[in-house]
Amino acid sequence: MKKALQFIIIVLLCVGCKVQKPQTNDSQTNIPSQNEQNTFQTYTANISGSYNSIPFRGTLRLQKDSVLWVSVTGFGFEVARLLMTQDSVFAVNKVEKEAVIGDYTAFERHFGMSLTFSIVQKVLLDTTETHYQSSNQTDIRFIPQGKTLIENFIFPQQITAKAKFHNSNEEITIKFSNQQINIPISTPFSIPATYDTLK
Repeated sequence: MKKALQFIIIVLLCVGCKVQKPQTNDSQTNIPSQNEQNTFQTYTANISGSYNSIPFRGTLRLQKDSVLWVSVTGFGFEVARLLMTQDSVFAVNKVEKEAVIGDYTAFERHFGMSLTFSIVQKVLLDTTETHYQSSNQTDIRFIPQGKTLIENFIFPQQITAKAKFHNSNEEITIKFSNQQINIPISTPFSIPATYDTLK
């Protein structure tokens, strides 16, 4: 369960290091997506998927260019909660009663990969395939599938992440439903005093 939860957290945070855009022909180069040309204030969605036959559900809330909040539920209760801002990351593993708080350098130290808010936001909202590689030989390819049109904005219906770690290959598909934009959101986050906190 711990390995499954860690991989789900990594994928949901879209942890990567060096972004490499897929090769495109000249006619597609430097053409921004519709979501890059315009703007919206908030995005919310329900998420679902499974990893090694372990199902999970959750809720994703995004204040564009500002805050990302994710709650993950498995076995009928919340197993993890994540909060990201432009300069900080907070993650709670309720199964192991652990928490990680700090800047992105601290997160890289504990998870072995670097991370930025803009990278995560791009992967979650982009409808084109994205490839990330890190210095520790982790390779993750994010493949969006399907498109949902909401008020002239296009969002992926699901994202499949194919990861190559040191000694294993992993794959997970996250589906998005009940997608909405420009509605009020809240991002509650707290860490119980009894949890081990890594900084």
